[in-house]
Amino acid sequence: MAAQTFYVDFDNGNDGNGGTTPVGDAWKTFQHAADTADPGSGTPITVWFRPGMTDHYTARLYIDTHAGTGQSDRITFVADRFGQIWGDAGEAKITSTDAVYVTLHIVNKNYITIRGFEIIPSVHGINVGGNTDYVIIEENFVHDDIGTGRVWGIIDSNSSPYIQENEHIIRNNIIANLTASATDYGGGVQLYYRKNCYVYNNTVYDISTGNDAVQQGSCIDVVSNGASLNYATTATVKNNIFQKALGTNTNGNLIRVVIYNGTTGFSLTSDYNQFHRDGADYTASIDAATYVSLANWQGTGRDANSQEGDPQLVNPGGTNREDYQLKGTSPCRDAGVVTAGVVVDGVGTKSRRPRNNATNDIGAHQYGVPKIL
Repeated sequence: MAAQTFYVDFDNGNDGNGGTTPVGDAWKTFQHAADTADPGSGTPITVWFRPGMTDHYTARLYIDTHAGTGQSDRITFVADRFGQIWGDAGEAKITSTDAVYVTLHIVNKNYITIRGFEIIPSVHGINVGGNTDYVIIEENFVHDDIGTGRVWGIIDSNSSPYIQENEHIIRNNIIANLTASATDYGGGVQLYYRKNCYVYNNTVYDISTGNDAVQQGSCIDVVSNGASLNYATTATVKNNIFQKALGTNTNGNLIRVVIYNGTTGFSLTSDYNQFHRDGADYTASIDAATYVSLANWQGTGRDANSQEGDPQLVNPGGTNREDYQLKGTSPCRDAGVVTAGVVVDGVGTKSRRPRNNATNDIGAHQYGVPKIL
């Protein structure tokens, strides 16, 4: 069957429309699009969201009704940040207005892509939960939470012993300025009992955690459980910038690894990353063992080609994607490795990831490549 395309225009659309044209028939809300767009058998779906929207939710936004069964009927939710459909470039923003719920929650559904949104979370920005396989989270900008408790930018978690394939890809996202409450914790990306996860070319900056001495915050959190192979986490982490993970009364970790009930099935491949400790934070930890410097961490056999030092972002701490581009003097330029399937960066450049050569920058931004206009 032919591919289907639907359109969401928060300002001008109506959920009573058919969603089949960008002008005159667009839907209004993300939730209606998620509930309605059904790929059927072998029919891929793309749902475009007009920039300029600010879709507010007072409860969790669920993707839990329809899903693909294979690559041939994947559902892709994509923000039209570069004006390809409506002609007006900008951010398509999703803001949570409830202090309890996840902003965007994919649960028990497969073959879903979330691409290009700006997300202002209260608890977690994007949560991939339950028995969920073959999900791609890419090019999103999750930043400056408005919550008062635990907060993660992107959390990929499984709390039940599902028979998993997973194969999740988290790439080219910018996660910045997330602050957990004084009595809680949080972080940039968390992988919790997941298999075959690939975390590529993300920029994670300023994860300010609370004072939970047991569950400290981190730029990336990898949690595995050897009690069952279906709980064991296997992950590949490459070409990411991890900068600044601080706690109020405890030390944060740029990489934090927690292993319950032994290492059966656990695997973490990490390399070509840029680490920058900004204060008392550690480079990494595995359970109670801490690794203050990159050299200490490399003793575990990981990150042999990674770097330590300031990545030289344009305006770290800012509230725009462009603030997390690389300066011309950045040590992240040409310091990464080519990874399969990474073709887009978090600020929207054309040839985002050079192919068939060794020049790939670390982080969500490929320096010096013209933006899509």
